[in-house]
Amino acid sequence: RRAGGDLYPWMPTAFVSDAFRSDRRVAALTMPKLFIHGTNDRVIPVGHTMELYENARSPRQVTLIDGGGHDDGYVAGGAEYLNGVGRWLDATLGPVQVAASRPSAP
Repeated sequence: RRAGGDLYPWMPTAFVSDAFRSDRRVAALTMPKLFIHGTNDRVIPVGHTMELYENARSPRQVTLIDGGGHDDGYVAGGAEYLNGVGRWLDATLGPVQVAASRPSAP
């Protein structure tokens, strides 16, 4: 309901169901969580992600992509995006060794 009100402020949201309360659901999750959000998202305000992050139990991590929109964070963020995912994987799975070079094709 809240996201709908932010997206469509002219539309009455009193009749919109609150059936999926992300804020309540994220608080119950015990698995590691990674939140990635673009700072220029025009669909879902970054504040919504920050509230979910604040409501989430640890382990949790947030990566904000400077200049990223709603669906281009991996492009806009480049190394920032990949490093955020890498930090989360390291924290979740432990450091992973990556091969220095690719094996040659048969």
